[in-house]
Amino acid sequence: MSEHYFMAIFWAFLILRNLQISYVMGRIVDEIDKHLK
Repeated sequence: MSEHYFMAIFWAFLILRNLQISYVMGRIVDEIDKHLK
């Protein structure tokens, strides 16, 4: 049971980290877009 719990936390951490990275990348792309226009 504890193994499944650990895996769930691990996957949640990975997904949240990926969302945060993609959010930051989106912000950077938006800023570059503004400078190019």
